[in-house]
Amino acid sequence: MTGALTVAVRTLALVALGEFLLVRIALRLGPAFPSGRVVDTGFDVVFWLGLWLMNAAGALAIAVVAIQAAQTRRDRLTGSAPGVVAAVATGIVLAAWVLSLVGTSSTRLLLVQVAAISTAAVAMAALSAWRGWRRWWLLSVAAAYVAAGGHFIARVAATPWAPTGAITMAELLALSAAVLAPTVWQAGWRPRAAVAAAAIVLVWAGFAGGQPHIARFLVIWDLGLSSPLPWWAFGLALGGLTYAVVGSGFRLGALGFAVVALAGFRLDYTYFGLLALAGFAVLASSPAPFTTLAPRTGRAALAIRPGT
Repeated sequence: MTGALTVAVRTLALVALGEFLLVRIALRLGPAFPSGRVVDTGFDVVFWLGLWLMNAAGALAIAVVAIQAAQTRRDRLTGSAPGVVAAVATGIVLAAWVLSLVGTSSTRLLLVQVAAISTAAVAMAALSAWRGWRRWWLLSVAAAYVAAGGHFIARVAATPWAPTGAITMAELLALSAAVLAPTVWQAGWRPRAAVAAAAIVLVWAGFAGGQPHIARFLVIWDLGLSSPLPWWAFGLALGGLTYAVVGSGFRLGALGFAVVALAGFRLDYTYFGLLALAGFAVLASSPAPFTTLAPRTGRAALAIRPGT
């Protein structure tokens, strides 16, 4: 089961990244290119390939949640509880999607979907085996979804208590989590990770300086709205996220965190909601980072690394 989960999570991360690059980045670059038959044909190919990747990533996200939920408890560092929570929330999201297809009120369904994802994130963080300050780090990621979800619910429901600055708070929590990610996985000094992180930061800086309207789509956990946060804060977050994934050796927990980032805050979209649930299930269910257990047999202590 662990082998199947590893393959599914790695494939999901790769396919979701492809969708991000094609649908959310490449297609938005279209207006910058001159119109012509070759260019138009190229963007048609990009569109259909990106759409295929999006559908594939959605199906993979469901598969990841199903595998994670079915995984039996092996020791007291890993368990299926977060996966079960993710499976229940995924069922709610899919049910809302099906009901929307048959004409049920879309506004109510969206509110249910957002509430389910936000609640599930908190529940998975609370049920995780992570302890110490890393547990608070995990809870901060869930809190980012609560802030974003509260903002969306208040806006859609037109309530008088719409939280002021909720999206800014969500972005602050998310960016802080990404910056701290290498420390969470104790990535240490990894030249390959440093090169990858530096490349991502340089790309971001180039877009932020030359094409700021495009740069908005490169930031993680973004609603596509203007943000009061400085551009360099997003650069640090992108660098931290990249360093954590590469520096940890592409462990499952770090890849789950990357999938959460690719999901963003668009909890009103079924696809992004599925990505968020799948990524958070893997993140919260991964072994508690670098926790040491006293062995029952008197042998050397067993050090558990995340995402094995």
